[in-house]
Amino acid sequence: MSTDFANRLISLRGEKNLTQQQLADAVGITPSQISRYESGQAKPRRTILFKLATALGVTVAELSPDQILQVVVGERETNGPPFKLQQRMLDELAAMDGEEIRKIRAEAEEAGIPFEKYITDQAEKNFIEMARRATESGDIATAGFYNVFARILFGTNIKLVDPKE
Repeated sequence: MSTDFANRLISLRGEKNLTQQQLADAVGITPSQISRYESGQAKPRRTILFKLATALGVTVAELSPDQILQVVVGERETNGPPFKLQQRMLDELAAMDGEEIRKIRAEAEEAGIPFEKYITDQAEKNFIEMARRATESGDIATAGFYNVFARILFGTNIKLVDPKE
């Protein structure tokens, strides 16, 4: 087993002035399991890793960077006309008349891109970034949620992959 994770865990637990018992209680595991993690004899499953990171006030990426799933964006599916939800989103945005919408329209015009395409591309980038952040924090469920909505709204093909596989 890698000692990097064990050393990080020991260091972070020390910074928080937590005993193995206190950390184990916060995570819902036994102190002997914390001991196995800190000695490098075992590595936690992703669900426990997320709980450890939360209890220590860090992200999963800070605690164990090698356990992070990567967000891989494939080619966008093109299903002809915009999806119904996407079209509704665009209709709602087009009907808005606020400073933020005027700013976005100006950005689209400056980029030489139709407003609908510009706003769709920006929203898609935001969903991808939110999926990345959720993945880095260890929150795979939320990353999956962003994946589903990006696929429904934009045809985005996001996959969460284990870099070790």
